[in-house]
Amino acid sequence: MPRVTADEIVQIEIKIDEEKCVGCGTCISVCPVNLLELKVVGKKKKSCAPDQSFCLKCHMCEFHCGYEAIKVYPPFEGQQPTDQAKVPMRHR
Repeated sequence: MPRVTADEIVQIEIKIDEEKCVGCGTCISVCPVNLLELKVVGKKKKSCAPDQSFCLKCHMCEFHCGYEAIKVYPPFEGQQPTDQAKVPMRHR
């Protein structure tokens, strides 16, 4: 089995803009490892990623968010910040 070195591990960060998030749960339903969940902020539900260590870096949450509330860093290889608008979204 191939070994992974510390230099090959890419640390990611999932940032969720609570101003843009409407708590629809789309990101939760598309995450293959059930990383995301809804939390109550004020009187509204918002998505959050409390433990990002199991993230597969697939960017499914980012690509399927119709409100552009989720950004995964570093970006998907070859992705520019404006590329998200080119992906067909369920909520647009």
